[in-house]
Formats: sequence, C-alpha cells, structure tokens
Amino acid sequence: MENNLIFRLANESDSKQILAIYNAGKAFLKANGVDQWQTDDFPNAQSIELDLSNGTLYALEDATTGDIASVATLIFGLDPTYAVIYDGAWASSEPYATIHRVAVAQGQNGKGLSQTMLGYCEQVALSKGVSQMRIDTHKDNKAMLRLVEKLGYTERGYIFIADGTKRTAFDKQI
Repeated sequence: MENNLIFRLANESDSKQILAIYNAGKAFLKANGVDQWQTDDFPNAQSIELDLSNGTLYALEDATTGDIASVATLIFGLDPTYAVIYDGAWASSEPYATIHRVAVAQGQNGKGLSQTMLGYCEQVALSKGVSQMRIDTHKDNKAMLRLVEKLGYTERGYIFIADGTKRTAFDKQI
C-alpha cells in the first residue's frame, strides 16, 4: 500500500475524515482497555482546527481512493508538556520535533501505516535540520509501545500531559 500513499499537510477539507479517524482510534483504545483519549473528548474538532491552523497536522492519503489512511501532528520547538521529565532525562537538549496524535483509519490497522507516518515525520524533521524526535504514549498502549521500540526510540522517563495524566516519554536521534 505504501506506493499508493501521499504524505502531505492536512487541510480543512480533510477535517471530517480526520475526526472519524480519531473517533475510531478512541474506540480502538477503549476496546483494548487503554485509558487514553477517553476523557475530555480529545482529540476533537477543535484540536483538529488548531493543528490545521498551525500547519502541524499531516495526513497519509491513499492515492487510489483519496481517503485519509493515517494522521499525525508534528510540532517543532519547545513542547511545554516535555519541559519536565520524571525518573529519567532526555538524551539531548538540542532542538527537537514532537509527534502527537498518531492515528490510523478504521479498517487500516496492521498495515504498517503508523510506522510509515512516523518515518515521514522524521524525514520532515531532518529536512528542517532537526535530528531529535520526542514522542509519548500511555503505559497501556501496547501497539504504540511496540512501534516506538521497533523504530529505535528510547524510553526516557515519564511526563504529565495538559490534563494531568501520566505518559511514558521517548526520544530518538535520527
């Protein structure tokens, strides 16, 4: 499928598909007993709008169907969520990019789309001269934990996100 994928910035016309992808992600996490994305209706239409207006929301589009297969938010600069890390330390204090809100469309799980998405995000970071990546996830999100390990991210400790919940934090030199 990767040959049929177009990596691009998401746009306003993608909003409904992206919201459906996030909602499917919420259902997937809930069905797998993961208490992530289960409170405060987040991510939601407002977070999508904010990411679109900031130019940080990326999509993998299936060139054959025109449907969005996967999404992620890629942020450059200091992420306040990562200002304090507990029970560990970041590998570097160099400028970094952060990946948030990775999700795959319903029916597209198991096709390596999250891995492909993170690879493209890393390429964007490198193209901007940034070689440090950071990402976090819920301690019970086994799929994401396997993915970041497979891609060479190293667990560095834990952080607290804006709503006060704890997340396992990782970084990687690319």
